[in-house]
Amino acid sequence: MNLKALNELSLLKTALSVEYSNYLTLAAEYSVSPKYIQGLLNFYATYCYLVEQGNYSALEILNDSNQLNTHFQRLIGFVYSNDDITIIRRYSLGNQLK
Repeated sequence: MNLKALNELSLLKTALSVEYSNYLTLAAEYSVSPKYIQGLLNFYATYCYLVEQGNYSALEILNDSNQLNTHFQRLIGFVYSNDDITIIRRYSLGNQLK
């Protein structure tokens, strides 16, 4: 999956709620290099668009640790099921997403 090409997809702008997107951006600033934040958010928005609904707010996963764990296990599975990237890039992407 070409993370840079995801910037061009207009559907990703509505995949996450504005509040949740801002929350993730702020959280990522403390653990991810700034040059990778938008690409990671785009990848995560792609995942949410495919498996959740549009304008995803994450209220159910933020209030239930079991659902949060399941959500992120599936996200890592989504990373590793991507055939377009090398195993090293999958590992790196999974590590950045945690």
